[in-house]
Parts: sequence; C-alpha cells; structure tokens
Amino acid sequence: MSDLSDRRHATEGHPVAVAYEVHRELLRVIAEQKFNVPADDAGPLVNDVFVSYLRHHANVRDERAWLVAAICNASREYWYHHGRRQGFADMAGVDNVTIDGITERLDLVHVLARLPERCRQALWLRVVEGRSPEELAKSLATSVANARQIVHRCKAYARAMFEERRTRN
Repeated sequence: MSDLSDRRHATEGHPVAVAYEVHRELLRVIAEQKFNVPADDAGPLVNDVFVSYLRHHANVRDERAWLVAAICNASREYWYHHGRRQGFADMAGVDNVTIDGITERLDLVHVLARLPERCRQALWLRVVEGRSPEELAKSLATSVANARQIVHRCKAYARAMFEERRTRN
C-alpha cells in the first residue's frame, strides 16, 4: 500500500474528515447562493473554514452550527476584502440601501432597538448565524412553520420601520 493511500485510510474516521464530507456541499451552497461568492472562490473559502475547524473542533459542541456560522463570517470577510459590504439592511431584505451615511446608520440602529426581543433574536439566529428553520424552531420553542413565519414577519416589520424612518428624514 502506498504512503498516500495509508494517509487517506488513516483520515477516513477522523472527525474533521467526516465533517468535511458531510457539510462541504452545504457550506459551498451557502457561500455561493446566500452571499454570492463566485464559484471559483467558494471552494477555497470552504477549505479555509475547515482548516479553522481542524484547529477548534475539540471545543465545538454543535458542528453544523459552528461550520455554518464560520462560512457566513468567512463570506462576509471575503466581500469586506473585495469591496462589498453586507449590512443588516441587506440581510433583512431592504432594497437599494447603502449604509454609508451616518443618518442611515442611526436609523438602522433605531429600528433594531425598536424591534421586539423575539424578532431581534429570530433575525439574529436565522440571518446572522445562518441557522436552519429547524434549528430556529428549536431555539424559539415553536414549530418549523411558525419559525419561518416569525422570520418573514420580522423582516417585513424591520423593512417597514426602516423605510418609514428613511422617508420621514
């Protein structure tokens, strides 16, 4: 048996190798579809996430949640270095908003502060941490259908509040 096949066989049962096989495609899809990372860059980004996971996997309790949050952060970091910023308004679905002006930033902070705690929590878990509807439902102690509805309504509420503040000013 060659040295390469010995190493391949030795890593087959390693938790990081297993996680890589199980979650690689999901992370690539998140990077490409949710964050619009080009396909040529999404693969290396996923590999970077797994290098980080290799360093930290012993301390990780929820492998999938950690990896999803890591690819979301890596994708944001990717666009930070490539000239595109994704603010909360983008994630909440507010169209044509550039959060460069101090007035818009203050409006956004005001809107977020006025959201009910459950909305802030639901949006944070779903949009920022990238939790699945099933994970969100478990965190909110509700059904999956209701969790989806909560996120939809909270996004709409935040969008309306933000637009109202923008048109008033």
